Amino acid sequence: MIERRPPLTLPPQGDPHAHTRRLEALYDSELAYLDAELGRLLEPFEAADDVIVILISDHGEAFYEHGYWGHSVSLHEEELRIPLLIRLPGAHEGGCEVETPVNILDVMPTVLELAGIESEQALQGRSLVDLLRGDGVLPERALFAELSRHRNDVQAVRRGDWKLILDRRLQRELLYDLASDPHETRNLAAMRPDVHRELRQLIERYRFEEFMAQGEAAGSEARAPSLETQEQLRALGYAE
Repeated sequence: MIERRPPLTLPPQGDPHAHTRRLEALYDSELAYLDAELGRLLEPFEAADDVIVILISDHGEAFYEHGYWGHSVSLHEEELRIPLLIRLPGAHEGGCEVETPVNILDVMPTVLELAGIESEQALQGRSLVDLLRGDGVLPERALFAELSRHRNDVQAVRRGDWKLILDRRLQRELLYDLASDPHETRNLAAMRPDVHRELRQLIERYRFEEFMAQGEAAGSEARAPSLETQEQLRALGYAE
């Protein structure tokens, strides 16, 4: 989940590219420092056969690809794509790269399966153990992300190579084909209304299910969806 943060504005000098180069240099230095410190932390476990190592980030970083710097300001790929490195116990040789998109929610069920622990409740994510061991294929599924969960400002869904960003702040809907346009430069919402409609329905269903789950947890204190959302849910057949 990405929390809401206002977009960063242009620097006083008004040159976004110069500011971007400066931020990228600072960011690279931070990564170099982190890499060195992680090496010191993990060195004692290099020969261990009973240690699982997982390296993951909670968000990416924007460097003015879509007019923003920083993070928690959009749902474009530069903020959503994060590293996920998993070292299995006894792994001493080179590993493999999994191209199938996965979700940060998959980490917990993966750890539980590797540890031989059965969860007492249903989990949203899926275990990646079979993928890591090269024994299986993860079925295609919809992956969701959102900004400002309590206000439903911006949601995104990805299914296969298609991705839709529904931005209520700016009143726009952005559809991308990540296979041919990984940097999200061409909005295909008007050209592919069929895909646009299907992905938008997935987002509305996700919002409805999230609302119902929050209502069960909060009891009578749950806040009803807006009139607009209720109408959309009825139109999709998710509410009466």
